[in-house]
Amino acid sequence: MIKKGTVVRYKRHLYSVNCLKRKGAYVAALIRLGNNRHEEVPFEQLEELGV
Repeated sequence: MIKKGTVVRYKRHLYSVNCLKRKGAYVAALIRLGNNRHEEVPFEQLEELGV
């Protein structure tokens, strides 16, 4: 299950999930890109890595 702090793969790169946001009918994850930048990504586009 993806939650805050989970490492996910998005566009062949690894990111840490900062938080989850409900956006109407779908859930988006706010991922940390580095340099204090974040990006909102639809939940379905993320792949959770089993550690």
